[in-house]
Amino acid sequence: MAPTLEAVAFGTKVDIASSDGTAAYTIDNLQPVPPDAQIVPAKGTMYAVDVTIVAKSGTPTYNGFYLVARAADGSNIAPAVGAVRPGITSGQLAQDQQVAGHVAYDVAPGQTITAIQFRDPKGKVLAVWGSG
Repeated sequence: MAPTLEAVAFGTKVDIASSDGTAAYTIDNLQPVPPDAQIVPAKGTMYAVDVTIVAKSGTPTYNGFYLVARAADGSNIAPAVGAVRPGITSGQLAQDQQVAGHVAYDVAPGQTITAIQFRDPKGKVLAVWGSG
């Protein structure tokens, strides 16, 4: 079994390397989304994080689906890509370009988010942001 990554605090910049380049990711401000700001209505409570991605080398690809929430009970909560604006969808950045937006999560009643994980396209966790 792979070792568990230590979570860094929300707001911490983490460099993530991939085959197409390296980007610095910052995940911050986990908070509820008011119903009037939701494009897709939540079944539970909609939460969102602020995401900033800066390309440091190469032409790294980004995708909102790479950012998965971890619930207090250990389950995963898939991102509700497109549920809030401006949202992080997918694309590719040239060196020094950046993109910023939100990734939202529809959190079931009784669940809480304890961390946001960055997973590569194969599902390997490469970084974790948590509230400590």
